[in-house]
Amino acid sequence: MRMGKIPAINLGERLTRISRTHIESMFVAIAAPEKPKEQQPARLQYEPHECYTIKEIAEKFEVTRDTVCRAIRRYSIPQRQIGNSVYVPKEEIDRIFANKKSKT
Repeated sequence: MRMGKIPAINLGERLTRISRTHIESMFVAIAAPEKPKEQQPARLQYEPHECYTIKEIAEKFEVTRDTVCRAIRRYSIPQRQIGNSVYVPKEEIDRIFANKKSKT
């Protein structure tokens, strides 16, 4: 403003008006890179016959239901509720509880 490159109107000690078009003309427009689309978390694609219920896991691996629920949360295992039952993929549970002895 002092150099005279931008026309401005001083209306008081702390009140100066500057045209937006003059300010925008000072800056070169740069095309911002496109943000990659965030991927939706994968939905649970397992069928109920490929899953255990919480009760089945507790019985098979001889642990409490609370232990099963904590393991599901800790390892971020996908779960799906159908009716009153919560289904969890067998392959994920078998991997986590592999060191536990299963009932025969």
